[in-house]
Amino acid sequence: LLGAAMAVEDRDVRDAAEVLSAWDLTAAADSRGGVLFERWADQYFDGTADSLRWRQPWDPTRAHTTPYGIRDPDVAVDALRNAVSSLRNEGIAPDAPWGEVHRVIRGNVDEPVSGCPPTMGCFRALSYEPADDGRLAANRGDSWVLVVEFGDVPRAPHGACLRANRSPRRSSLRRPGRHVCARADEGGGVDGRGHPPEDDQGLQAGRRGQAVRPHS
Repeated sequence: LLGAAMAVEDRDVRDAAEVLSAWDLTAAADSRGGVLFERWADQYFDGTADSLRWRQPWDPTRAHTTPYGIRDPDVAVDALRNAVSSLRNEGIAPDAPWGEVHRVIRGNVDEPVSGCPPTMGCFRALSYEPADDGRLAANRGDSWVLVVEFGDVPRAPHGACLRANRSPRRSSLRRPGRHVCARADEGGGVDGRGHPPEDDQGLQAGRRGQAVRPHS
């Protein structure tokens, strides 16, 4: 995409390519470039099977390295041009920070948030719905996280996180990005029902309402 975009004469497309080139490939609230990439992906994959957009579609025998590549660079560049145009029509700069557009909005709280839909590759998975002013408000996300490390001794740290801002009656609404997490890992183990054992420190702290692992 970047090579094809930098090869055209359109200044807006070339500027957009520079934004993407400088992007740190995260959906952190202060990251610049993700907003443009998300809009480009919406444009590029819209109305067409994903397998028709990749140069190399997903291959189950190479599951960890596919899909990859742009099948039609001209279509990809047009999608980038349209992405820039649509963002500007909404008053959004192509290099806007992720958190300027993606928000946690609850009552009087309106805060930037990190995280993106899993289709974009985020482990902190959040989905969004349009807010009244054109920005995007988080409406659901991850609550159970499991990471498996395959080695001589497989390890699987995992934990359950509850957002502390779901109820408008809670005082914690002032801390919209805060989680209460109960964590169990290879040291604490799980019981026969897949739950952390009763003596797990993180679980007990979570039940007491302490923020074991706050995120913002």
